[in-house]
Amino acid sequence: MIKKFPLIDFSIQMMNSKEVVSSIENREATIGIYEKPIATNFMQEKILLKDELVLAGNPNSTFWILREKDSGIRFFNDIYLKEHHLKPKFIYVNNNEILLKLLENNVGQSVISKLSISSSICWKPVDDYSKYRNIFITKNNGDFSKEITDVYNWIIKNSQVIIANTSC
Repeated sequence: MIKKFPLIDFSIQMMNSKEVVSSIENREATIGIYEKPIATNFMQEKILLKDELVLAGNPNSTFWILREKDSGIRFFNDIYLKEHHLKPKFIYVNNNEILLKLLENNVGQSVISKLSISSSICWKPVDDYSKYRNIFITKNNGDFSKEITDVYNWIIKNSQVIIANTSC
């Protein structure tokens, strides 16, 4: 993408879904990618791709690793726990890197994206309707330059290629 658009200065931020939507609405960002469905009238939103969710980590652990409340992956973990009537002990983390490191070290379990799993993390498929989630791309409905629109459209067109080239 950087080679395709050499005249654009990119800034890539890691935020939870609510923060992404807020940044777009407040015009602090021009394009955002997020995972938790959030309704708003101020943005143009499209499904970028379908992401498979899996149950990862130590299946014998009594600990469940959860992201912060506004996180998209937390949303799906809360659904999974409720549907399966689970009441484990919790470890709360505020980013995926810590969550993945705990899973790699055989500490706890969590529902996460299959795309984020390394070969050192044990996992199994999620066997219910919440097996997949949509990943959304959004931009503010306001007028943006042709270059920003071109980047937005390029990401949509190439999302499957980008994912295929970054997975293990």
